[in-house]
Amino acid sequence: MIGLAFGVGLLLASRRSARLVTPEDPLVGMAKSAVAMVGRMLLVLLALLAYFVWARRGLAPFGVGLVVGFLVTVMVEVFGASRASRSVAEGGR
Repeated sequence: MIGLAFGVGLLLASRRSARLVTPEDPLVGMAKSAVAMVGRMLLVLLALLAYFVWARRGLAPFGVGLVVGFLVTVMVEVFGASRASRSVAEGGR
């Protein structure tokens, strides 16, 4: 359950950092977004390392929950974006 929440939280943080890229200054936004991405990857690695060192029996469920949480949230976004773009293409119906 912790891994699931962690995966969803990481994706929401990713979406927030992607908003840093703006048309006014795309290079600075990309740099900030890249730094945030590296920070999230380090956070995941530290969490997995902590589970490996202190709670090895919980590593597999945590890892599976992390991946599932991330993928489920991505799928919800993909299908939501698909519906929104289809609605726009059909003239807002």
